[in-house]
Amino acid sequence: MSSPETEGDSAEVLWHQLPHGQTPLQTPTGWPSNQDEPVDREDVLLIRHYREVVGHIMMPVIDPPRNPWLQIYLPLALTQSPDRTTLALRHAILAVSALHRAQLGGSERQSLLVKGVVYALDAAQLVGDCLSDSDVEYSEAQKHALLACTLSLVSSNSFASDSKSYQEHLSLAHSVFTMTGSSCFWRSNLRSSVLYQIYRFYELLETTTQGALASGPEYNECRTIKSISPDEDSDNISCFSTSSMGFQHPEGIVMPAHYVLDTCFGISLRTISLLYRTVRADRQIAKWDPRVSIEGRLVQEFEHVRAELYDITLDPKALSRSALNDEINFYVPDSKLELLWSFGEDAVIPTAVRDELLESHQWAFHNAVILFFGRCFDSPQFRRSETDYPDKGRPRWANLETPFQDYQKFVALTFDSLETIQCLTRGRSIRPAITLWPALVAACEAVDVELRHRCLQWFQNASGKGIANLSRARALVLEVWKRTDRHLDADGRLPPSSRGLGFVDWRDVMGELPTPIMLT
Repeated sequence: MSSPETEGDSAEVLWHQLPHGQTPLQTPTGWPSNQDEPVDREDVLLIRHYREVVGHIMMPVIDPPRNPWLQIYLPLALTQSPDRTTLALRHAILAVSALHRAQLGGSERQSLLVKGVVYALDAAQLVGDCLSDSDVEYSEAQKHALLACTLSLVSSNSFASDSKSYQEHLSLAHSVFTMTGSSCFWRSNLRSSVLYQIYRFYELLETTTQGALASGPEYNECRTIKSISPDEDSDNISCFSTSSMGFQHPEGIVMPAHYVLDTCFGISLRTISLLYRTVRADRQIAKWDPRVSIEGRLVQEFEHVRAELYDITLDPKALSRSALNDEINFYVPDSKLELLWSFGEDAVIPTAVRDELLESHQWAFHNAVILFFGRCFDSPQFRRSETDYPDKGRPRWANLETPFQDYQKFVALTFDSLETIQCLTRGRSIRPAITLWPALVAACEAVDVELRHRCLQWFQNASGKGIANLSRARALVLEVWKRTDRHLDADGRLPPSSRGLGFVDWRDVMGELPTPIMLT
């Protein structure tokens, strides 16, 4: 199989074929090269829409030079003389763009939905063909194109009217990840690690939507604490834990400076490490024999995670700009790519505003992770288990002590940050990302009516961004609230022992849905 052309060629294609502003659209010569008929003008419009709109709302910060959807995905997809890998990526990008445009309404909505589904199926088929050729040696760029394609298919579920293909696409991404060398390859250089992190992030968030005893894919299963080491766990999502943060230099030097999920998704390295460790501990404790006291090592891990989560909240500057990594630069400056990050007013937004947006995203995620930790270990269901086995030795959770917390405070703090983002990005000149995971986690835990009003207002303000999953997430939140309120006392309050958490686990409610909700 031939290798994709160089990025210079792809930039040239983009420069000449997809000009910004009022320059007339041009038909990309030889694109796609496997078709004799002229390229559909609508496809060129879809690529432009991806470049000018979708590529920006995928990212929480206004930083086009470090936007992987613009600087890695798109140039690969627009290579001249594409092979199956780059053509698959191109189709996946067209699918994402078509599905997003369809959500914006208009007379072409139905045709765009059909086009998006067809392109997604074509992309998945091309990837499947590549996976079936097990004897083919793929180049580095081809591997990048394949994983970027499957990640694009995963993200397309945010814009689809349902997420029925979400887990199928995530499984396809895992197959590509495994076939192309797993972490040995994907942590071998900087650009590979960007795609690697995005893949791991999607996988981790999908794991958080499952109950503690859910039987997810094998690659989501967590090993016991005592078995974990950087080497053993290199292909597990614990790559985000502080002990095995392993986006490594070819010489094997650990380089946490490669971390990009702060700018790509708005979650700090410390927070994502704690989120992973929370999921891991939740799985292990849920599977523990209730007649046996929890092992001291696991109790210690639980206490460390809890302490670190709250320690960060005590330092107002813990997630400030000065604490972020500004050294990463995984894109080679190229004048031909200047178009990719010249987008009118976005380019002149003050640095202070950009920093505030990034910091707000990270605090929203962090406070939501505290709420997730509370749902796992401080919820009424968790506490109620203490009396499940009164005649079989010590209570199941007797050696897991947590100080009292009113978790409604963290719901408010999460939406403080989300509302700050909306205040700074109102209007059409700025295209902010919709950070759905923190919003859904916090909204589901809202019990105070005033907080619920704020949650609904946030969903209403975000609804015009073309994110189809928002309506499904909002419906889930309302269902959780209704079920929660059935357990309130005569005054409409939770008992103090609930610590501000309702009696309904939102993960259980999501598990009842016919299809999951793609969260980012």
